[in-house]
Amino acid sequence: MAAKKRTLRKKPADAPRAATAAAQRLKLLLAMTQAIHEAENYQAAIEVALREICETTGWDVGEAWLPTPDGKSLACCPAWYGRTKSVAKFRVLCDGLAFAPGIGLPGHVWVSKRPEWVRDFSVLPDKTYPRARVAKELGIKAALAVPIVAKEEVLAVLAFFMLKSRRQDKQLVQEVSAVASQLAWVLQHKRAEEALQESERRFRAIFDQTFEFVGLLGPDGTVLEANQTALKFRGLDRSDVVGRPFWETAWWDFSPETRERLKEAVAEAARGKFVRYEVPHRDRDGVVGTFDFSLKPVTDDDGKVVLIIPEGRNITDRKQVEQELRESEERYRQLVDLSPYAIFLNHEDRFFFVNNAALELFGATSPDQLIGKPIRDVIHPDYRDVVTERIRQMIERGTKSPLIEQKNIRLDGTELDVEVTAAPLIYQGKPMVQVVARDVTERKRAEQALRDSEARLQAIIDNSTAVIFLKDIQGRYILVNREYERLFHVSGEQIKGKTDYDIFPRATADAFRANDLKVLELGTPV
Repeated sequence: MAAKKRTLRKKPADAPRAATAAAQRLKLLLAMTQAIHEAENYQAAIEVALREICETTGWDVGEAWLPTPDGKSLACCPAWYGRTKSVAKFRVLCDGLAFAPGIGLPGHVWVSKRPEWVRDFSVLPDKTYPRARVAKELGIKAALAVPIVAKEEVLAVLAFFMLKSRRQDKQLVQEVSAVASQLAWVLQHKRAEEALQESERRFRAIFDQTFEFVGLLGPDGTVLEANQTALKFRGLDRSDVVGRPFWETAWWDFSPETRERLKEAVAEAARGKFVRYEVPHRDRDGVVGTFDFSLKPVTDDDGKVVLIIPEGRNITDRKQVEQELRESEERYRQLVDLSPYAIFLNHEDRFFFVNNAALELFGATSPDQLIGKPIRDVIHPDYRDVVTERIRQMIERGTKSPLIEQKNIRLDGTELDVEVTAAPLIYQGKPMVQVVARDVTERKRAEQALRDSEARLQAIIDNSTAVIFLKDIQGRYILVNREYERLFHVSGEQIKGKTDYDIFPRATADAFRANDLKVLELGTPV
């Protein structure tokens, strides 16, 4: 395509300075995005954003307001303050405040889910803006609040203040909103990570405290894990069994035949077959009992066996079991750090700028493969009209696009699911749209893994014939299984958060609490 002739026009004297400033602000935005991704945790990421925004754009105070655990108000954490005496006093006077929905500037933005710029915060009514009087006394004027939104939920509100009145800067609002979009992903990642860690803690509590014998094997029969119940049955330490072939451990010394049968069973399980049979075992005192023993293979997405779960239930005093406990919890590994996201600029529906992550996302090897090309080419046909309309509304209203999922197309024609947010901005004097996108495949897998894990954990405890419950260290119930509900005629929701003293006679509650304290002290089941 032949290049179009351009007519050179003289720009005002300050035009070069404005273009340079715009370029510097874009460069800062991209650098800040990278710094947010590299932050150790979500709080560190917010601190980086507050500091950089304040120091670069002249704000004297930067705050992050996060919903409290009960979701009824916003609390400030973390924050950045300048070094003037007025700002220091503002910090002291505002320490410990919390805002309900619609109250204060953070509360207003929490409800509206839209950025709000106030030219002079000190003249606002005290009833709705409790800090306006303090701001007036200290000379605090302009204010800006921007929501951090993901999937229609406000995860936090960023609030900024300065010691002078200032007209609304739409470009600055857009840039801060773009940073807020990055922070939304960091907060989502942290929530998923904490949920996985909590699931792992619950798994370990059930795994080690259950009265059943449970372990984890590799496909070759090597012992990876064994719970405390199984170890105590034969007076073993974890080091006595982990890393050894299962059939060579002391649990299987009853006879050579039992060891050979186990070898065959492990081989069957490694081929994907569930194996179950009854087998005799000798405890630490030499007493022989009969166990309902099973080997359950665990496969990955390709159907390959990656783990084998051995389970043993003492059925000496009962010949049949209504439900067997099947422990199918997979080990969770720590989530990887957030990788850099794809960022590109859309000018007149064509690529104007792309970063390395965008090249990777679309399967390009150099910017020339994308810059100047129609963006519609990388959008799935089912989403092209929707994207076009969304960009039109965004430019007309001057607001950022909410986080959404859509399908894109790589240069080689393959489809991918991405999560996208966008915000309008002015760069080099041209109206553009900054788009941030990432492949959400890994996040979806992590979310599905968590849902599957919690479903398996709940299925395990609900199908056990034993009474299983989980308490915190204060003795408050966290969860109970169906057998507990049936035995004590109470539902899990009724008992959650209560102690034995809220449910049972004092003498019974005292006995239960004594057992709890003994478990906490000894670290073993009773």
